[in-house]
Amino acid sequence: MHKTTPIPLRRKSSRRFRLTALRPIAALSLLTAALYLLLNTSLLATIGRAAHAATQQPAIARQALAYQSALFDEPVDPDVCDAITLQSASVASWLELAPTAVTTPADGAWTPPNLPVRLPSATSETTAPQSSDPPAQPAVATPFVPNLNADKIREGTFVPTSTEGYTYYKDVYIKNISGYKVDVKKLSEQRLKLSLAAGKPQILIVHTHGSESYFPDQENWYEPTDVERTEDKNFNVIRIGDELEKVFTARGFVVLHDRNIYDYPTYTGSYNRSLDSITRYINDNPSIAMVIDLHRDSINNDAGNIYKAVTSVDGQKVAQLMLVMGSDGNGQPFPNWRDNLALAVQLNQALAEKYPQLMRPMSLRKGRYNEHATTGSILLEVGAFGNSLPEALRAIRLFGNTAADLLQPYVD
Repeated sequence: MHKTTPIPLRRKSSRRFRLTALRPIAALSLLTAALYLLLNTSLLATIGRAAHAATQQPAIARQALAYQSALFDEPVDPDVCDAITLQSASVASWLELAPTAVTTPADGAWTPPNLPVRLPSATSETTAPQSSDPPAQPAVATPFVPNLNADKIREGTFVPTSTEGYTYYKDVYIKNISGYKVDVKKLSEQRLKLSLAAGKPQILIVHTHGSESYFPDQENWYEPTDVERTEDKNFNVIRIGDELEKVFTARGFVVLHDRNIYDYPTYTGSYNRSLDSITRYINDNPSIAMVIDLHRDSINNDAGNIYKAVTSVDGQKVAQLMLVMGSDGNGQPFPNWRDNLALAVQLNQALAEKYPQLMRPMSLRKGRYNEHATTGSILLEVGAFGNSLPEALRAIRLFGNTAADLLQPYVD
């Protein structure tokens, strides 16, 4: 057999060959990697925007909720719970009443079981804003552009018509999907585990979804940042927090207001980011006993109608309120969730007694929603996207003064 002897290459020549050959390969690799990152960054952003917009649609939210109810028996990531159940909180609450019985009549009006929508009119509010409501935009501001969906606004007062499907006591109705039984009567009567140190920070107001906004009108027009959202803090829920801070401060409480936005530009992870902030506030101010996470709801149907959750108080339209309370039903540590629930029950009861139909049924869920931070934590939904900013401001004033009455005996 013929034996071939390999011809050795000198090291210097071999090194020059390798370097010369690798230069275009390396350049091509770097260019490919750069293009890959650019394209995938754009793709991910596009996918994120598409997914965000898609979850605004009730049909998709219903599918996600059905998936959740069927498969989420094991502990899940809080952001998954948040994205599914709070992206369109009203769809969640309605489906929780009767997931298989939601009907959509031919005229497009959506009447959820046990929670009828009362539609007195489809006209917009004409009552002049109160003095503390945001003023009209000056003539030099951007001209008002009518919203193309304005004709889709529907007014609804969302109240239970029976006790079926609820845990309840007196005027407090709870849709309980936590997996636990609760004694609403006992919770309404127990002394709250709150201690508000006089002269020190007592209440923290935060906004996990701070860019959530209200339906723009001639007097309260803003530049949208995203679907039903704006970074303009004069017109999103942070403005509602400003008003609540004023009410509490006028009543003698020491309030800290975190005006940061945690849901934009990235919605996913907003609860983790707001929890980091809450934790820092509490570490820096151990006297904080109550944390209020202010949100606004979003109520839509498949016909494209946008509902405002509204009632009337002293002849003025006021946005309805809803408390969303958490538990350890998804396996995350939250040993004192019943103490938080007692606070929510007593707040709900006090508000319902003074202002009938102001409160929508409370929602008790498996997730924590950062309420494990203190035994005085609540999540409050102030109206819905269909509501006007003045309606939401009136509602938060009623809440703030009623809450102040309830909290006053707990000031040390």
